[in-house]
Amino acid sequence: RDVERSRGLGDVYKRQKEWVENIKKIVPRTKNDIQLVSSGNKPDGKSITVAVVNSIRFQEWESDLLIPDEFHRYGSKCNFTYIERGRFKKILGLTATVERLDGKHKELLAVAPQIVDLTPSSAKSMGIINKYKIVNVGVDLTSFERVRYNKASDIIRDLFPRFGYSIHNVKLALKSEGWRDASKVMEMFQMRKRILAEATGKRIKTVELVRKHTRDKVIIFSESINVSSDLARRISENGIDMPVYMTHSGMKKKDRIKNFDGFKTCHNGVLITVRALDEGINVPDANVAIVVSGSSVVRQTVQRLGRVLRVQKNPSILYQLYVPGSKDEDWLDKRTEGIIYGAESVKHVR
Repeated sequence: RDVERSRGLGDVYKRQKEWVENIKKIVPRTKNDIQLVSSGNKPDGKSITVAVVNSIRFQEWESDLLIPDEFHRYGSKCNFTYIERGRFKKILGLTATVERLDGKHKELLAVAPQIVDLTPSSAKSMGIINKYKIVNVGVDLTSFERVRYNKASDIIRDLFPRFGYSIHNVKLALKSEGWRDASKVMEMFQMRKRILAEATGKRIKTVELVRKHTRDKVIIFSESINVSSDLARRISENGIDMPVYMTHSGMKKKDRIKNFDGFKTCHNGVLITVRALDEGINVPDANVAIVVSGSSVVRQTVQRLGRVLRVQKNPSILYQLYVPGSKDEDWLDKRTEGIIYGAESVKHVR
C-alpha cells in the first residue's frame, strides 16, 4: 500500500514523518510495518510506503493499493505518467476538489471514477469538519486606487472585444502581429488584479479583524509577499498582543518551518501566508481564516477554508475581503459557490 504526498511545506521529509505518525496512531498494528521512501532509497519490503511523488514518479511501482493525496495534482503530465507506469490493483484518490481548469481531471476520473462526493453539509453532519460561518467584508478603494482601477478597466473595455472577449485569444495574439494590443490587455488585467489584491482598505480591515480575535488562531491569506510583510508590520505596530508568524517562498526554508511550528504550538497567534497553505497542510487548531485576496477558483477557497475546519468547540469563521462593484465581487461570488451551502450563516458587511 503506497501513500503518495504531492508536496509539502519546506522540509519534505518532515511532512512524510507526519504522515507516518498519523497512520501509526490510527492503525497501531502498522508501527513496525511502515517505511519512508524518496529518490535516494528503495522500498525494503514493508507493507506501507509513504513517498513524495515528485521524487519517485519516474520509477515503476507495484502495490495492492495506491492512495494518492491531492489527487487532482496527478492530472499533470509527469504525475499522470506515474499512475500509467505503475502496477496498482486499486487506486483510492483523495482530494477536496477534483476539477482542474485544464480539464485533465477527466483523464483522472477515467482511471479512478469518483465513488464518494462528501459535501460540506454531509461532512459537518458526520462530525468530520467543524461548523463554520462565512463573512464577506466589503472595503473601498482609495481615490488614487479607484482612478487607476477605472483607467485599467477602460482600456480593457476598449481592447478586449478585439479578441472576442477571450483570454486564450489574447495569449495567441501575443505571438502575432497584434501583440501590442494583446500585451496592453494583459498588462491592464494584471494591473487591475494587483490593485484589488493590494488595496489599502483591505490591509486596514485585516488589522481590525485580527483585533477582534486576539484569543484565536488566525490564518491570513494574501497574494503577495509585500502585502504579507506590511500586514505583519501593521499588526505588530497596532499593539495587538499576539505572536505573528509568516511563511512564503521568499523566506529561507528553516525560517518557514520555524514559524510554521511556532504557530502550531502557540495558544493564540497569527500566521500570514502567501498561498503556501492553500493545499496539503495540516493546521489543527486554527479557527479563523482571513482571505485578503483570492481568485475565482473554487478549489483555492475550499482548500483555504479546510485549514480552519478541524473539529473544535467554537464555529470556524471565514472572512473574505472584497471591493464591491469591481471584479473582486465577481470572483467572490464564483469562489463561494462551493462552500456556501454548508455554512451556518453567510453575511455581507462593510
